[in-house]
Amino acid sequence: MKILRPIGGAAGIFFPVGLPNNGGTCQYATKTCLRECYAISDKDYDEELNVLEVDKRVIYEYFMNEHIFTICAEIVREMKELQTHILHWFASGDCLDTDIERIVKIARYLFYEHIKQNGFTRNIHLWNKFMCIPVRIVLTLENKEDIKLHALPIGVYAIPDYKNTYTDIYTVSGSSGSCGLRKFVLNKQKRISSTPNCKYCDRKKVGCFARKGIGDE
Repeated sequence: MKILRPIGGAAGIFFPVGLPNNGGTCQYATKTCLRECYAISDKDYDEELNVLEVDKRVIYEYFMNEHIFTICAEIVREMKELQTHILHWFASGDCLDTDIERIVKIARYLFYEHIKQNGFTRNIHLWNKFMCIPVRIVLTLENKEDIKLHALPIGVYAIPDYKNTYTDIYTVSGSSGSCGLRKFVLNKQKRISSTPNCKYCDRKKVGCFARKGIGDE
């Protein structure tokens, strides 16, 4: 089984959705987040997100149990197949506290392999760790006012707009665009279309790529 899946011009890592006591990896998910989550496989959003939970579990177990060098070599190989230079962490799911050190080690090794990385997390402990390496992990919060509680000069923050199915992205200096799913109408029926593209944001230095990280040119 492939451990990466295509998503918005990047190679996505899909972990199980939900709270840890239900087998998920979303340790810090809010009730609203769990109810509205776009990555739940039975929601009609976008085909790229339609990854079965059983497959996400296999992918997660691979990341937790294989040797780190083996994992990184497989990531590099699959990214070449997908023809992308961007790795998107937590296309579904998140990082448990118990997994932080392992995830950071993988990300740091991939940095030395010149892999550009981004993603979203609610785990502030992981987010703080990633401030020391150029990985564009965005801290997801529920309200814009919460940014003041965690504001760092190089931090990037996401505020979900559940009603409109996309996420507003901010730096401490203000808005940096948005990322997510957009609604459109086809044949008098509501449909959902995924419009973001990580390669575009990387080129324009907006969204996840708004801040200049350590080691950037």
